[in-house]
Amino acid sequence: MLLSHWMKNNRGCCTNQHDFSRITRNTMIRSTLFAILYMSFLNLAGQVTLIPTFVTQDDSVTIRFDATQGNGALAGIVPVYMHTGVITSQSTSPTNWQRVQGNWGNHDPNVLMQYLGNSIHEKKIHISSFYTDDNGMPIPSSEIVGQLAFVFRNGDGSTVGRAADGSDIYVPLYQGGFGVVINVSSSQPYIVDAGDSVEFAIETSDTSDIRLYHEDSLLLSVTDKTASVKFEATTFGTGQFWLKYEADYEDTTYSDSVSYTVNGPEISLPAPAGIEDGPNVIGPDSVIFQFFAPGKSDIYLIGDFNDWQINPEYKFYRDANDTDRFWFALGGLDGAEEYGFQYYIHSDQMRVPDVYVNKILDPNNDPWIPEHIYPNLKPYPVGKTSGIVSVIQTEPTPFNWQYDNVPLPPKEKMVIYELLVRDFVHDHSYQSLMDTLNYLQNLGINVIELMPVNEFEGNISWGYNPSFHMALDKYYGTAEAFKTLVDECHRRGIGVVLDVVYNHSFGQNPQVQMYFDPGAGPWGQPTPDSPWFNEIPKHDFNVGYDYNHESPHTRAFFKRVIEHWLEEYHIDGFRFDLSKGFTQNNTLGDVGAWGQYDQSRIDIWNDYAQTVWNTNPNAWVILEHFADNSEEMVLSNAGMMIWGNENHQFNEATMGYPSNLNGISYQNRGWNDPNLIGYYCSHDEERLMFKNLEYGNSSGNYDVRDFETAIHRMEAASAFMLLVPGPKMLWQFDELGYDFSINTCEDLTIDNGCRTSPKPIRWDYAEDTLRARHYQVFRALSRLKTKYDLFSTTSFGGNLSTYSKTLKLNSDTMNAVLVANFSVVNQNSQPNFQHTGMWYDYFTGDSVDVSDITMQFDLDPGEYHLFIDRKLPPPDLDAPIDFDNVTSIKSTTSSPSPLNLGLFPNPARDHLNIVFTANKTASYRILLYDLQGRIVLNTQTSKAIPGANYTALDLDDLPHSGVFVLEIYVGQHLERQLFVKE
Repeated sequence: MLLSHWMKNNRGCCTNQHDFSRITRNTMIRSTLFAILYMSFLNLAGQVTLIPTFVTQDDSVTIRFDATQGNGALAGIVPVYMHTGVITSQSTSPTNWQRVQGNWGNHDPNVLMQYLGNSIHEKKIHISSFYTDDNGMPIPSSEIVGQLAFVFRNGDGSTVGRAADGSDIYVPLYQGGFGVVINVSSSQPYIVDAGDSVEFAIETSDTSDIRLYHEDSLLLSVTDKTASVKFEATTFGTGQFWLKYEADYEDTTYSDSVSYTVNGPEISLPAPAGIEDGPNVIGPDSVIFQFFAPGKSDIYLIGDFNDWQINPEYKFYRDANDTDRFWFALGGLDGAEEYGFQYYIHSDQMRVPDVYVNKILDPNNDPWIPEHIYPNLKPYPVGKTSGIVSVIQTEPTPFNWQYDNVPLPPKEKMVIYELLVRDFVHDHSYQSLMDTLNYLQNLGINVIELMPVNEFEGNISWGYNPSFHMALDKYYGTAEAFKTLVDECHRRGIGVVLDVVYNHSFGQNPQVQMYFDPGAGPWGQPTPDSPWFNEIPKHDFNVGYDYNHESPHTRAFFKRVIEHWLEEYHIDGFRFDLSKGFTQNNTLGDVGAWGQYDQSRIDIWNDYAQTVWNTNPNAWVILEHFADNSEEMVLSNAGMMIWGNENHQFNEATMGYPSNLNGISYQNRGWNDPNLIGYYCSHDEERLMFKNLEYGNSSGNYDVRDFETAIHRMEAASAFMLLVPGPKMLWQFDELGYDFSINTCEDLTIDNGCRTSPKPIRWDYAEDTLRARHYQVFRALSRLKTKYDLFSTTSFGGNLSTYSKTLKLNSDTMNAVLVANFSVVNQNSQPNFQHTGMWYDYFTGDSVDVSDITMQFDLDPGEYHLFIDRKLPPPDLDAPIDFDNVTSIKSTTSSPSPLNLGLFPNPARDHLNIVFTANKTASYRILLYDLQGRIVLNTQTSKAIPGANYTALDLDDLPHSGVFVLEIYVGQHLERQLFVKE
């Protein structure tokens, strides 16, 4: 494979062939670099070869692919298709493919390769005319191509040929002038074993006087376009050596060098006592690395401290007392400095990061993280390695925790707010989330449950595709920002729960990569010798690669992970995703059997829960379990809380159909303790208001599909959800009647494939009086729940299974009766008051003299009342929502506006969706300003229709990335909002 390495007398090169597929993407990004007349490339005999070698974007070329190289996944498979693009001067990052060719999964003749035999495939193309844009236009001369980018596939795309480390393959193009290609041909590039041979060869674009050296010893001198030498690996001993060429051409001497290492024998020494897997900080200047790698051998530490070279001085010792572990002591570090590092596994020709670090660098996704979200992010070591890089700092600035001792709510008074940072605040930052705490605290929220914030694959995700379980995902901000958020929540008495995903992991995880067969199964699968993973998942709901929680190695790893989040970030508990999957009981093909009582699963959860409580006795353990009630009861009795999904029944009620809400009550399930977290919507269910408006029932003039009717019915649903005793949970923006489908796409269409796509962030809903009223109702109910012990009573009951529903709450000092009509026609309700006398309608303040406890009420559709036998101040349901200090969610408006302007995604890359409301037919126009007040876009006048209007802007022509002001005029109304172009 021709893999560029622009060395110019640089002796700091030492990576394997796969790493160079990443190395020079940055050197090929900016056109200034393409002006260099002399370039030296490194060609590691290869996976992809260009014929001829010195080819420019204006030439024809034959692309030859050896399927046995790299990950070898396509060896023996015919036919093979190339999926290809170019990295050009228009690319925004080293991996930003342009002019992509190939329809994935289809038998596309445009990218079909000719089979030559022996797993060799080739295709001839004319570069500039082959790589067309979306309009079929070839590459113009003004757009400079630095690299060709490839992956290869079989017909349906289920098997993919990549570099050995799973990365894409990048091949540089010759840019003119005098060029040299270095060829290092060996079975194991850069590091060889005794018995191997080393071949050092160069090819030049023109005839020159060539000299080849080993260190300072001349090996060969010729006048030609090619020169090569070959010798046994141990000819010059063991260790690290340098090979150098000099080429005299037109009165100029060009030179470059490349190193190779002869692998020596492993040394066995006992590891220092008391160290753990991963980096062990011994002091500001020293770390001991311990690496658990059964079946592997010859491990090297590479990183910033040795310029990423495979150096014998950085070879790990094998632990004499535990031969599955390796260790290495590193000194001379600066405690304030961050160091990137990886482990090179010579036995597998693989480099991997450390799974125990709390920070990683991702060359593909980090470039999209805005500077204001993560200031001064350590740069990726482009040109020196590939894949994920782990980061360590021996003496980080300690965080000053101030509010660890503030009491948090007991379980029975928990009002949990589940949110996804990405879809809750426009800039997806912890700082902006902290700015919303007034809003949440005013709502009565006392626990925030964050969807996964540990490192997951990509940036735009729900987070259920985890890769590094101990590292904080940088897309939302820094570790300090997250700690500040947690501390501020604690100051307000708000607990913080993390949603964590320990059922599975995805392919960037080094635990997956180290024991993986890319040719097994449809997407590759772990090998039988994996210490952590099952080869094949044990249940049908698995995604990614399935952890074996019966393995002592998996168990030990996740106990470390649990302790880490509790101790390092002071979080207050975990919501364990897909907890039912923690079993080795194989139920593939039988979902019903998967949910049956499983003692082994109970034992696993008792063990993990005890780890939580040993670390913090007051921490919450929450399971997304959905198993048989008999099993959930056992887990509840042990002190764990269980998610109680009542979405279907509550939505049937709000839509006006028969429903049974008994499942919201822990007592109706036969449980002893209030450990059931009841909710009518989570991230995983269709939004109630969406279904109300789409599928609501009707009778006569009463129609649930009418917005005012639909949002009013949510008030009764919230009352029953919150006031049945036990912890309760709300999904973000449901307090405002969020009515976009869970399957809403970024272009506002609805498709099942858009389930996890970014959703419109509609803080403007708070300005709608009907939505604000529901917020105030929810707020009032939350305050009742958290302030008065009556709403945590163990003495309660009622009728939750008919249209006319009742809930009775009893205590020695206060009683309450909740009644509601969920039908679409009038209903009689007989709540059976606990006693006669004066009762008070909490929401209106009206008094009711109950002379007969069997008295009945005639309730209109959707009507509800909360009667309490103690007069409490009625809430002001018409009050506007208080947005004091909530700077991150405010729009910039010239005056109160009815436009309800929404922008998403925000930040945006290539397009910005705009939604606004017009109260009548009117003309509208959109302008964009930069922060200096200059107009950068002025659209033509268009016509708005009454109601919701949608449009989109193409951002490709904006002069730069950064913050812009969008200004929209609709008739006489004006509104402005900020957005970020990435």
